[in-house]
Amino acid sequence: VCANRNKTCDNGPMQINDGWFDGRWGVDLEKDFGVSKDSVVNNECVNLMVGMWRLRSEYEGLKNWYEAVAAYNAGPKNRAAGYEYANRVFRWYARIKKHEIQGREKGLVVTPKKRELVSITGA
Repeated sequence: VCANRNKTCDNGPMQINDGWFDGRWGVDLEKDFGVSKDSVVNNECVNLMVGMWRLRSEYEGLKNWYEAVAAYNAGPKNRAAGYEYANRVFRWYARIKKHEIQGREKGLVVTPKKRELVSITGA
């Protein structure tokens, strides 16, 4: 069941819209790049790579991360509808950065490989 008003589905963790598989958004991922919908739906790594490609493509065209995030969410031709989403993303980003800085001031970091909090002061 797809929840979008235009009867398309958003697939996987990066919410890759069906429109990227039929040329609706100017690209057919399968025809142009050999990326199948099945791989985007069932392979999280492929899904993330396509999502990052999409976000980076928006940024390269707009030269503004806020606008790129909005376009990623609502589609390149409807980015004003994505501003609320972009606001939420950037609020979360600010919170993450704030906690990262506070953690470093206390001598703590999260290690990316182990996903655990460790002291950087040796204490």
